[in-house]
Amino acid sequence: MTGSTILSPARRVLIADDDVEYARLVADTLAGAYDCRIVSVAEEAVKHFTEFDPAVVVAERWMGDADGLFRLLRGLRSARADLGILLTSTRPMSLAETMQCWDVDVDGCLQKPVAPDELAARVDQVVRRIDAARELHQATADIHPREV
Repeated sequence: MTGSTILSPARRVLIADDDVEYARLVADTLAGAYDCRIVSVAEEAVKHFTEFDPAVVVAERWMGDADGLFRLLRGLRSARADLGILLTSTRPMSLAETMQCWDVDVDGCLQKPVAPDELAARVDQVVRRIDAARELHQATADIHPREV
């Protein structure tokens, strides 16, 4: 985890990448604005996701078993529909591979080496979308409260 203060769940990012050096660079770039946790094994992501409750997951597309990563992302997405998911990729993806990403409802795919500032801007964009959706949901709930 980076930073010394605990930020709200809306400002948490889980970085899942077996390239720990790159993951630390991303976490350092997000530090101050986001509370980051790094996992280097896909199987650890579920545990950290549950404990950490991030707003955004940034995952390396080719980390471990690709099918396992997609099962993981589907599970995370079903647990939290408002979860932001960004995938990075160490190699170009075919159209079929890109379509797999969209089938999991990722918010974006970025080819490495992606500049950490660009990745931070994408995280910001996803968080803004999540925040706007939550505000709209709250405003709708305020206007049309459920009847008891």
